[in-house]
Amino acid sequence: MIELFLLTIICWITYLGVIECGFVSDDIEGLANYDGKLKKFDYGHFSKWLLYKILEKSPRRNHLFSIILHNANVILLYSFLITFIPQKLAFFSCILFAIHPINIQAVGWISGRGYLISLFFMLLSFHLSLYIKILLEKIIK
Repeated sequence: MIELFLLTIICWITYLGVIECGFVSDDIEGLANYDGKLKKFDYGHFSKWLLYKILEKSPRRNHLFSIILHNANVILLYSFLITFIPQKLAFFSCILFAIHPINIQAVGWISGRGYLISLFFMLLSFHLSLYIKILLEKIIK
């Protein structure tokens, strides 16, 4: 349990400065100039519309959401890794993942939030497959 708390603290310390950043590059066209209307009913347009309705045009809210999502991904990754590698190795691997500079594109760039969302659902599917495997093993025994 302390590991999850430490991973959360590390995520927030690493990306706290992002909260005060405004819009960058594609964010201006993708969010600042967005009219809030649903153009098509596909994943990209629907998720953009839904997040706009929830978070509005506030860069601060959008950056907070990205940090929360990154933090959830780090916790999901840790809880998945401890199922097949030693806990200490999983913890240090997740610290490296949490602070790695490559994540700034996904966390600090609002238009890059799709990376965080896709990782979130990928990790959820890993957890689901692990859960199904455990259930099947219990049924077979």
